Amino acid sequence: MAASDGGHYLAKSVLRGGAVLQAVYGRLRSPSSLDIVFGKETSIELLIIEEDGTLQSVCEQNVFGIIKDLSILRWNEKLQVSAQQTQGKDLLVILSDSGKLTFLAFCSEMHRIKIPLGRDEV
Repeated sequence: MAASDGGHYLAKSVLRGGAVLQAVYGRLRSPSSLDIVFGKETSIELLIIEEDGTLQSVCEQNVFGIIKDLSILRWNEKLQVSAQQTQGKDLLVILSDSGKLTFLAFCSEMHRIKIPLGRDEV
């Protein structure tokens, strides 16, 4: 199908991204889960530890820019938030090469990590 025919194309990588540069753990999916996040140069991957000790990938997604640092902001019961989607869950914090600090949360409905409540800069 040619592009002039009004067709649509989808490009998807068959191989996963490169080397793991950072690894953090926290309770991203639920207050009782223990999740691992691998930070690669331009992507993040959320994994869970199976009962037999193997790692199972939940989602992997690209990020805009290059990840310079990755951390977990632990849930604090004294913190009052109105968003139920982040209640009791830790947040993932990413610092990019441009100096942008981004706070992310796992969205069960979308099955991916996203910016909670549309707020992305502090």
